[in-house]
Amino acid sequence: MLSKFSMNDSLQISKQISSSQLCALYSKDSFLLNHTIQKVKKNESREIKVLTGDNLTSEYVQSQLLTLDFFSSDEFVIVFHAEMIKENVWEDLLRQQDNIQKKILFCSYKKKFSKAVEKELPVIEISELRSWDFDKFYDIVLNEINLKLESKSKQYLLQYFPDDTYQISNFLNQIKLRYPQKITHAELVSEVEQLEASFFHYADLLNQGKLTVILKTLLESREQQIHSILPMMRSHVSKILYPDYQLKKKKLSQFDNNINRANQNLSKKKLFQMWSVLSHMEMISRVDKTSLQPYIKESLIKES
Repeated sequence: MLSKFSMNDSLQISKQISSSQLCALYSKDSFLLNHTIQKVKKNESREIKVLTGDNLTSEYVQSQLLTLDFFSSDEFVIVFHAEMIKENVWEDLLRQQDNIQKKILFCSYKKKFSKAVEKELPVIEISELRSWDFDKFYDIVLNEINLKLESKSKQYLLQYFPDDTYQISNFLNQIKLRYPQKITHAELVSEVEQLEASFFHYADLLNQGKLTVILKTLLESREQQIHSILPMMRSHVSKILYPDYQLKKKKLSQFDNNINRANQNLSKKKLFQMWSVLSHMEMISRVDKTSLQPYIKESLIKES
């Protein structure tokens, strides 16, 4: 059964997940999905085991989920990228759901769950934020990280950042690391200007397809700088790949013209390679920050 909620309905979402042995969670917004999962994990007393959908096989279902012997732990299994679960595995899960001995939460942001899953399991869908929701979104994030902004600072950020939950949350968390209690408006504007200058530097390198230079620079950067810039870089490569956003503009800026030149000069293979590396880095930075530096080094070796 499908139930739709907003970000503000965290209490109802938690209650539904806690009352279900098997439950599915979907949001097109990966930040809202992960934000909800983190809240669920905080309230969970059982040992948590994390899997990805491609690791969930029929053999795993038989050996790990349908049996609970003396040596087994009462685990709460969270399955990320549930869209990668094969159809035959879903059939096994749904057919034998009454015999599954562990609590499981299936999570996806890339693809909605099938009608067959909706029919058999509780499916929770968290709606994307609308443009007028972001004022409240800032309040929620600032309250959670216990950071105070001047009122004009929030208005400044609302006008500066696109409606992107991850970019906003990531930026505010980096600010919290540098200014634990409070940041003045002047300090905030300075931080945004530094981020903007860093972005234009990386945008120029991306326009030239210089992924190796970018990876070397990121290796020498502070962790919070990497987390702040990754979403912007990935978004920039997307614009080079698909510059359709320019159709709505009456006049193109120098920035837009540089994107067009990059679209013409770089091969689709090179652009997709850069997009893939940056997207994977962004995903790692959200899920397991400790793996980010090793991945950058590994990518650099492949590029060299």
